[in-house]
Amino acid sequence: MKNILVAYASKSGTAKEAAEKIAAELPYTELVDLAASSDTAPAVKTPLLENYDAAIIGGGVRVGLVHNETKRFIDANKEELKTLPSAYFITNCFPESVDEIINKMLPANLKDSALFAGTLGGRLDISSLRGLDKVIAKMVSKAVDEEKPVFSELDEQAIQTLISKFS
Repeated sequence: MKNILVAYASKSGTAKEAAEKIAAELPYTELVDLAASSDTAPAVKTPLLENYDAAIIGGGVRVGLVHNETKRFIDANKEELKTLPSAYFITNCFPESVDEIINKMLPANLKDSALFAGTLGGRLDISSLRGLDKVIAKMVSKAVDEEKPVFSELDEQAIQTLISKFS
């Protein structure tokens, strides 16, 4: 593979961290923050998939949905993504919700043709959140049954599995 797009959207930074780890290990990658704005980072044009030989697209999850910018990018580029070797990732805290989130994020044909479509783990870092996000995260963390598994860190093995699909 030559030029690989690694595009992500992250609110708390976990998806960004995962994307950076992926880009650091694969040659010829371009890392693009789909949610970048002039307030937080230099404005980024939406990447043109015609400039890449493969794509890795991911995003953080809030309230059971992948970041809006990740979903928007996938929806706007679904025809082009069908023609590229592609992988899709989420970062989230709750393993039992992964399939449901991926199914909402991806049309069936993209999911079926993906080299990888899954979670890279995640963490619930309430201290990094503000406002309503912080209130919701506190409520969720209190409501989580201790019997249910919760991701507390990025899953390095899952990250390596994704990377291996492009090596």
